[in-house]
Amino acid sequence: MKLVAIPAVVIVLGAAAWAFAGDAPQPVVVTSMGPKAMRARVAVGTVLPCSSPSNTILFDGPLAPGQVATLQTDASCVCVEHTFDDFPDKNWSAPETVCRPTVCTGAGRSRVCRPASDPTMRVNLSSSG
Repeated sequence: MKLVAIPAVVIVLGAAAWAFAGDAPQPVVVTSMGPKAMRARVAVGTVLPCSSPSNTILFDGPLAPGQVATLQTDASCVCVEHTFDDFPDKNWSAPETVCRPTVCTGAGRSRVCRPASDPTMRVNLSSSG
């Protein structure tokens, strides 16, 4: 019985350490790769679409080709969506969830994932469909 309980405690402690790692705000770098202007929306939360009232909007605005928006959040994941083609205010991409990078080792039940040394979330957006 004790052998079963000990791994459960280790898993819970590992999850708690992961949650505390996100307490300090870390960068989210959003880059418009072009070739046209677009509108981007980045929100804290994983509810799709990103404009859901369950999320908190970090950025909702235009990006010119090559423009970079640097944001800060203590969240582990953000929701990202953007417009493309000739409709920079109307033609929205499918929303996606982007999370902080991790480094995983092992396989199967012994797989362990930890935050990467660089916690920056990097998002490259293309305005061509």
